[in-house]
Amino acid sequence: MHYAVQMDDKQYDAFRHTCFNNTYKLRGRAVDGQPRQYGKIRQVRDESKFLSYTVKDKNIIYKNIDLKTIQEYICKSYEKVDKKDVVQTLMDHLSTFTFTPLPGYSENIAIDSIEMEILKYSMNIGKVVSKSYIKHITSTFL
Repeated sequence: MHYAVQMDDKQYDAFRHTCFNNTYKLRGRAVDGQPRQYGKIRQVRDESKFLSYTVKDKNIIYKNIDLKTIQEYICKSYEKVDKKDVVQTLMDHLSTFTFTPLPGYSENIAIDSIEMEILKYSMNIGKVVSKSYIKHITSTFL
């Protein structure tokens, strides 16, 4: 759960004690090898991004804020793309191709043909890639 509230330290302590400790029985600090279960952000750099993040799942309960504002934050929110899914999709894409062999060799693949296909695929999905990323994906594929 995410809470987006503005309160002073005294109000937060009362809220924390009532909500987190008494109602949900959560830990605020790591004890006996168990991780902490709640925390607070002391300084928010961009309030708009923070509020968009809190509504990203679209499963929200809100008070003291109008529906239009909530809908604006929902429109600004997005799901984070998992990097493993992108790499797996790229590997699947590469496995469908027949790459050109090196001249004079029937089984050795020209590495630059794989690198070119990675570059083309990345450009099609709008991903900016570096030379080291292309080399890494090529060696992973091989």
